[in-house]
Amino acid sequence: MAIFDDDASVLKALARLVQSLGYMAVPCSSLAEFRRHLAATPLDCVILDVHLPDGSGLELLQQLPALLGLPVIMVTAGDDPALRADCMAAGAVAYFVKPLRRSELELVLSSLITLG
Repeated sequence: MAIFDDDASVLKALARLVQSLGYMAVPCSSLAEFRRHLAATPLDCVILDVHLPDGSGLELLQQLPALLGLPVIMVTAGDDPALRADCMAAGAVAYFVKPLRRSELELVLSSLITLG
């Protein structure tokens, strides 16, 4: 799964968390990097930060499901009820405020694998 975050330390921690749950992690710090991985790496899910250095996570969320058919989990540093509603309306399968809890992420990922 692709993991987007603009903070290198958070990106590294999220990748380690995903790997500890038994999934392959493809860390991406920008949309450009994601596009490079897209052609070469099979993806089954995207963990997407709301704020990206070269674009809006919400705008990308609105494009990803239609383009790739991938479930998207949104993450952000601040809990904003309006943003949460916008993300869920745009098709996010989950919305987490950082730091992510292992148990919550594990539950969502296992349900995606079961449903997928």
